[in-house]
Amino acid sequence: MDYNLHRRRAGLTIGLVLGFGYSLTANLINRLALPDIPLYTPPPGVTGLILITGLMFGLLGLIAAWPDESLPGVLLSGLIGSIISSIWILLNESNKFAAMTLLVVIFMPRMFFYMPFGGLVRWLIYKIDQPT
Repeated sequence: MDYNLHRRRAGLTIGLVLGFGYSLTANLINRLALPDIPLYTPPPGVTGLILITGLMFGLLGLIAAWPDESLPGVLLSGLIGSIISSIWILLNESNKFAAMTLLVVIFMPRMFFYMPFGGLVRWLIYKIDQPT
C-alpha cells in the first residue's frame, strides 16, 4: 500500500475518533451533569452538532495528514479549521456586522486553537508508524 494513502487514512481515522470523542463529551456533558435544567441547544440540535463537529475534525485530521511534511499540514489544518468555524458563526449569527467584526479580530487566535489538533494527529501518525 502507498504510504501517502496510509498516512491520509490514518489522519482521517484519528481525526474522526478524536472529533467524535470531543463532540460527544462537549454536547452530552450538560445533559448528564444537569439533567433537570433545560439548557439551550443551537439549531441543528445535539445529534446534528455531534455529527457536524465529528466530521469537521475528521476533515481537519485528513488535511493535517495530507502533505508529506508535518508543518504545512498542521498550519493548513489550523487555517481551514478557522475558516470553517468562521463560516459556521456567520451562518448562525443574527447580527452580521458584530459577527464579522469579531471574526476579523479573533481569526488568528482561533487558527492557533486548531493547530495543536493538527500537530497531535501528525504525532500520532508518526507514533503509529514506528516499529515496536
